[in-house]
Amino acid sequence: MIFLMGNWGSGADELRELVRAVVREEIKRLAYDPTFSVQGMEYKPLYKMKEVCKLFEVSRQTIYEWIKIGKLRPVKVRSRVYFLWKDLEELIKTENVNEIDEWIG
Repeated sequence: MIFLMGNWGSGADELRELVRAVVREEIKRLAYDPTFSVQGMEYKPLYKMKEVCKLFEVSRQTIYEWIKIGKLRPVKVRSRVYFLWKDLEELIKTENVNEIDEWIG
């Protein structure tokens, strides 16, 4: 838990920057937590396209776009496409940071 002490100033901008700094610090701390997990998902090394679509609540086309721009890296086994857990974990962390940055402005 983080405790904030000292002079906060009186401006809304100062408060916003303070909150932003605290949130970023917590995200960094959590990002390196080796016990990272996603609620409702069990750990397994490979995930099918359908599972990834469900996890991120996106279409197959979106997954293919993410592959095209390098956001996700597919692993092909014969004619099937899979995704590694560590790659999905990184994407989840990145998406969470982006959502929080958008939320705080």
